[in-house]
Amino acid sequence: MQVPKIGEHYRHYKSKGGTDHTYEIVGLAKHTEIDALGQEAIFVVYKPLYNTEILTMNKLDFFVRPLSLFIGSVEVEGTIVARFTKL
Repeated sequence: MQVPKIGEHYRHYKSKGGTDHTYEIVGLAKHTEIDALGQEAIFVVYKPLYNTEILTMNKLDFFVRPLSLFIGSVEVEGTIVARFTKL
């Protein structure tokens, strides 16, 4: 997977369809510190395109996840799938 770009839409693997677990890329962010491996930590900043209580209750606007996790894969019931899929 390529690095996400501002304005692109992605669906998380937990989505059941429709707009649940869909997100818009807001930007990329660089952590101001260096991680334990001596590498710069780059994060994907994204906002949900659906209503989520986590953000509403806490008055938050965005989610953030390390780029390596955003573009990575997960195992679901024995099958490797992309964590996020570009729409």
